[in-house]
Amino acid sequence: MIKKTIKSALGLGRKSESVGQQQPDFYDEMYASSDEYRKPFWQSRYYFLWTVLVERLRSGGASRVLEIGCGSGQFAELLHRDLSINYLGLDISQEAIRQATQKGLSEYRFETDDALESAILNDASYDTVVCTEVLEHVEQDLELLQRIKSGTRCLCTVPNFPYVSHERHF
Repeated sequence: MIKKTIKSALGLGRKSESVGQQQPDFYDEMYASSDEYRKPFWQSRYYFLWTVLVERLRSGGASRVLEIGCGSGQFAELLHRDLSINYLGLDISQEAIRQATQKGLSEYRFETDDALESAILNDASYDTVVCTEVLEHVEQDLELLQRIKSGTRCLCTVPNFPYVSHERHF
């Protein structure tokens, strides 16, 4: 009840013009059909945001990063270039993980799994979670955040616009 009250008070309970939470095949098709996710990281529309996150990771002393919703690995490429860290990327899309693993980041690990159910959030060793442009796609966003180990630093971003795959916008 408290969660619903907080969400309503913040205006977060309003659903976008979504058809409901999308399934993995929706994201597989999105990654397979869009050139946006195959661009070099520095050509991504998220590059500026990612550079800010890299600085936050550096200044926060992050050494073991779990990225929830790692997509095609563009942010991981930037991390690989700019920081010396242990990295694990998690995404629900097999196609996104296929693309990420083709980037030649052999010391980085990428896994296909649903963050709401994955044992990775309990079993993996991480001191920081990065979750960019993901929570708006997840109906149980607060439940996902509660699965992150207590004491973990979290860097999360969300958009402020509706989209077909967004459960809500902030």
